[in-house]
Amino acid sequence: MSIEVRHGRLEKDRIEAAADGRIGLRVIGLTGEPPLVPLTEPQLLSAAAGTDIAARHNLEFLAYREKFLAGSWRFDTYFGRDTLLSLRMLMPALTPAAIEAGLASVLTRLSAQGEVAQRGRYWRARHSGSHAA
Repeated sequence: MSIEVRHGRLEKDRIEAAADGRIGLRVIGLTGEPPLVPLTEPQLLSAAAGTDIAARHNLEFLAYREKFLAGSWRFDTYFGRDTLLSLRMLMPALTPAAIEAGLASVLTRLSAQGEVAQRGRYWRARHSGSHAA
């Protein structure tokens, strides 16, 4: 993890605010996982998508080629069922590439018995070399 002071200054072992009383930081945290490839708004949403800018940005934040996230980076897990439900509900607004990415994320995590990966089962499968629960 690294922290860069972008507004204000680092003084010995503390961060001091700038003259305007504000502090700006850039925080970078890395994991051992390979980085996800984001789906940009044009790759994600079709012309039929709604016009709510905040909703569009929120969805874009959660959509990656490898998987659709359940809520945010805080969830270090995979919800295959939720991905399928989300894809179905969003299908009218998604591009074919986004639908394909979501389906591929589920299909690559199916067990040998055809079960959809869900929560801890996916973590155990990843780390044991088997997708069986």
